[in-house]
Amino acid sequence: MSKKINMSNCSISDSVEFNHLFNDHDENTMLGSSIDILLVALSQDYIRWSNSCRKAEENRPRTELEIKYPEMNKRNPKIYDDMIKDYCEGLEVKEGRKYFKIISNTRGSSSVLGFIVKYGDKKFLEGDMLKPAGWAKPARNFARGNVLNKVENVRWTGIG
Repeated sequence: MSKKINMSNCSISDSVEFNHLFNDHDENTMLGSSIDILLVALSQDYIRWSNSCRKAEENRPRTELEIKYPEMNKRNPKIYDDMIKDYCEGLEVKEGRKYFKIISNTRGSSSVLGFIVKYGDKKFLEGDMLKPAGWAKPARNFARGNVLNKVENVRWTGIG
């Protein structure tokens, strides 16, 4: 079962608010809202990173060639906004038997950002964040945090 996340409220400001992104079964409501928080953290980190790239590009020294031909300096600022929108709208949560898989679908390519443990087992608790070992399974060496406690140690590139 795959659920596409509605990120239509994604904006380029650093203070993004998302309303009810993830709806799961009644028994996982707490976990579902915690996954919402994880998706917001991923999106906000991407926005932070993208804005810092934009500022670095604006402030970088220009080469002699760019000074001689100023039209070379004209970069479309809309590109950054489009990339932010693509990232935010491309986040997806896919429900599996043991895990929720967090996927980023951006510009024709997909990558797994991490896994969230659905139900606790001998080694992990419900809500533990796991780094991906590959497309289909997580690295089960240790948890990278728990979405039910506090979402930290996540970057837009993934959990881990």
